[in-house]
Amino acid sequence: MSAPVRSERDKSPPATPNIQENTSAKAFGIAVNIAKDCECSTDESLWAIEELLKIEAICLADRKTEINQAYCGIGTGPKLDEVGSHDLRRQKTPLQWAATLGDFEYYPRFMSSENVNRARLSILINAGANLNQRDENGNTPLINATYIGRSPSSVNTLIRAGANLNLRDKHGHSALMIGAEWGNELCSIALIRAGADLNLQNKDGESALIHTARHNKIKIFEELVRGGADLDLQEKDGKSALMFAVIYTNIDIFKTLGKSGADLDLQDKDGESALMFAAKTDRRTDICKALIRAGANLNLTNKNGHTALNQAKGNPCNVMVP
Repeated sequence: MSAPVRSERDKSPPATPNIQENTSAKAFGIAVNIAKDCECSTDESLWAIEELLKIEAICLADRKTEINQAYCGIGTGPKLDEVGSHDLRRQKTPLQWAATLGDFEYYPRFMSSENVNRARLSILINAGANLNQRDENGNTPLINATYIGRSPSSVNTLIRAGANLNLRDKHGHSALMIGAEWGNELCSIALIRAGADLNLQNKDGESALIHTARHNKIKIFEELVRGGADLDLQEKDGKSALMFAVIYTNIDIFKTLGKSGADLDLQDKDGESALMFAAKTDRRTDICKALIRAGANLNLTNKNGHTALNQAKGNPCNVMVP
């Protein structure tokens, strides 16, 4: 799975809106209110307004919005949910584009890219942008924001606005699975605490917990365990989080799974158990001994009729408990 690709052009500073010359008194007044609502400066919120006016995602209207007094005067633009056809938005709606940006942009020294983007997202949401619209990869704005991971405020903004936490991309990944795999701690923890489904599985049967066990993302893993994630889900080949922790020798995750009650005797499609994986190499001697002490079944056999002891030949210390 790959994150959204950023071209060299994407990394260049955004075109500067001509704030002094082009902004009406109405836009300035709106920017002052939005700045208070989003905890950013007036210049930052004004920049966001100018950008969104330029791409016709919003318009300046006389009517008041129903959601928040700060956004009075912001109306729905003709291209609010239209997929962009130019390089800047890379076939995304304005909200998808804003969620993807995170804090990658470069602004004048007195501006924070995170603040500008938080204002941009809030303006679009209050103008009525579709929170759950998918791009060509099936990614929602929330999934895009979690991919980037460097701007948890974008994830939090979308969560507070009511984005669906459990929609999945074309590969079956939810925002939480992506955050877990990529190690985006703040985004993942925000999703867990907001009530995201901890046990969704992608097309390969992998859950968020399996991702953390494989990639050794200990902080996200611990939050998932505290949140009640199923410790014994198995991916398409039958491997559980415990098996991956053993295979990749992720000791802290292995210990936590053992203490938390993970099933020690699950077997994958080939009949291999966590103890069998541990017994195959002397690099996992301590894990092997710990599994035996915890009561792992030494007599299980795989599809070839081999036990952990059979597989430990050449490494007899693996199945000896002092």
